[in-house]
Amino acid sequence: MRPAVLVTPLAKTIPVVENAIYVGVDAGVLTLLEQEFPVEFAVGDFDSMSQEAYEKIESLVKIEKHPIMKDESDAQLALRLVKERGCSPIYLCGALSKRIDHTIANLRLLMYHYPDLILWDEKQNVSLFQRGKHVLKNT
Repeated sequence: MRPAVLVTPLAKTIPVVENAIYVGVDAGVLTLLEQEFPVEFAVGDFDSMSQEAYEKIESLVKIEKHPIMKDESDAQLALRLVKERGCSPIYLCGALSKRIDHTIANLRLLMYHYPDLILWDEKQNVSLFQRGKHVLKNT
């Protein structure tokens, strides 16, 4: 399986993950382009960027645009799409910063829907241990 790195608008730093596909979540695609990562596609309603910025990325990246009024968040849409492509693990960058409503929603995605999800931020990350024995090292 190939890893996926999903970049939200709150992500400032993006991890380099070998053999990963990089996906822009809404305006997170701008961060990917600014930092010169290869973008597989971008997904979202793109309500967090100007029309001018949207037109710019539309000419550079494959876009999967969704309506603003929908039952899934932009991150959920991206997770579903990379999961359908068989990606694992999945890094969700900018998942634990600034907006408590998004942080809680992302923790719920990890706990109940995507056990191979890694909520990743520059200073912290959250993932689930699968059933079995684990050795933790103090670093």
